[in-house]
Amino acid sequence: MGFIKTRKSLIFLFSITVFSYLFFQTAFLFQELFSSLISIASYLTWHNIFETSAIIVSMSIFLVSYYTYTQTSRLRTIILGSLLMLVAIVDFGHMLSFKGMPAFFIDNLEANRATTFWIIGRLFYVLFFLLAVFMNFEIRSKIHKNLFVLASILISVTILVVATYYPDFLPPMYIEGKGLTPLKIGLEYLIMLLLTVSGIKSLVSYIKTGDKLNALMCGSLILSIFSELAFVSYDQVYDIYNYIGHIYKAIAYFMLFRVAFVRNVQQPYIELYEAERKLRNYADSLDKTVEQRTKQLKNVNKRLMDDLEYAKGIQKAMLPAALPDMLELSFSAMYYPAGRLSGDFYDTFKLDDQHYAFYICDVSGHGVPAAMLTVFLKQCIDNKRDMDLNSGGISFPSKVLLSVFDSFNNTNFKDEVYMVLVYAIYNIKTKKLIYSSAGLNVAPILIKENGDIEEIPIRGLPICKLKNEFNVYYDDSYLDLSKGDKLLFYTDGLVDAKNVENCRYGIDRLKVFLSNNSGLSGEELRNALKQDLYDYINGKKISDDITFFILEIV
Repeated sequence: MGFIKTRKSLIFLFSITVFSYLFFQTAFLFQELFSSLISIASYLTWHNIFETSAIIVSMSIFLVSYYTYTQTSRLRTIILGSLLMLVAIVDFGHMLSFKGMPAFFIDNLEANRATTFWIIGRLFYVLFFLLAVFMNFEIRSKIHKNLFVLASILISVTILVVATYYPDFLPPMYIEGKGLTPLKIGLEYLIMLLLTVSGIKSLVSYIKTGDKLNALMCGSLILSIFSELAFVSYDQVYDIYNYIGHIYKAIAYFMLFRVAFVRNVQQPYIELYEAERKLRNYADSLDKTVEQRTKQLKNVNKRLMDDLEYAKGIQKAMLPAALPDMLELSFSAMYYPAGRLSGDFYDTFKLDDQHYAFYICDVSGHGVPAAMLTVFLKQCIDNKRDMDLNSGGISFPSKVLLSVFDSFNNTNFKDEVYMVLVYAIYNIKTKKLIYSSAGLNVAPILIKENGDIEEIPIRGLPICKLKNEFNVYYDDSYLDLSKGDKLLFYTDGLVDAKNVENCRYGIDRLKVFLSNNSGLSGEELRNALKQDLYDYINGKKISDDITFFILEIV
């Protein structure tokens, strides 16, 4: 079985190589057609899309490494993440200084500055791969993570300043009317050589260990090599080889993101499951080797707790880093897990200059399984959002929920697993809210400035395994809001919280509190509700996750 899997991966890598080679060798045949179809403005748009996707991937990998370093202390992880942040900043300078783009500190009249940014970014990029394949994964460090971040920022800012204001300090990479300089071409070939070395090391590691992530890393390196080859083959910055070089790069970054995601997000859960399985096996034979097994159980338990803290950091990193706060609206939120990992989740993001989307969810169960469901949900909604962005449209909330429902039913989740949520889109110009519910069992509450309280009606089927039983659909509902209005979205953990006398906080108490405090701002109301809840439970441990956020129309 292992040989078959290895052979499949090798065929996959061979196919990537052959396809990339054929694509590269035949691209020139379509130069004339490409030039007639893609204007400079259209080319710049695509260039920005490709570069932005690479920047997002780099920053995503950086954020994962940054937030997990506290738990793992792995030196390689934080160095690689900081390197990719540096590459992302330099690539950002490359994108904004591309010939034909609006002025970026200075006018973009020539291609040399963007080309200089490019080649510097590629040098750090290949350094990333060399460290990734040759540096020991288990080396630990006590150096504060912010020092790595500061070093990357200082280096990248220095590069941006020198390349922009002191270009004579650096040799030219592109000369107008002549094209790429020999130095730039030579550096590209050096980069390709080092990428090849990294690729061979990844391939050897894959053959030895059978780790698919090494094969995926090798595939990313193959595409990166062809990307660099394309960037020594173009005559003008707008020709087809420059374009396909960015295509190779975008795909290579996607594969790199898959490596980072599996290694830093999925793998901890897999290891956690493995630890739990071993723990059960150890418990079965505990009576026979009590002293020995007790010692082993302590070690395994420590790893388990470390992994849970590690997973907690990852889940926390998926929450919005900052909530929208602007002239038209503001968000305030509270997120209080009952354990290390939570089955509640919320997110908010900008769809365009006029629309903001947000959702709140509660999944079945607690702990690791529930947390993994929130990861699945976020992936589904993020993928739907990205598809909409690529198509230039915005899906109605009901369509988003239906997409999540279909994706959920295409998995192998057990029948008793389910999710409930509300997804909404707010238009800051019309002050109209469009929302749809997938079975959330507590209704959002509208709070008027005069103290009037109104529960917003919601209905809809939870996200569950019933696709083959019913013709499932979701409805969109509309709500006109006014300045000063506030909307409370929450999960049932808020009203189900109990005090020391085992009495629920309850919806009635919640309504009275909101009415009495309707004049507070959204942030003040969040803080007051949080304090009222803490006073009520009076230190009693909660049994369910508590999550709520307040949308305030400013």
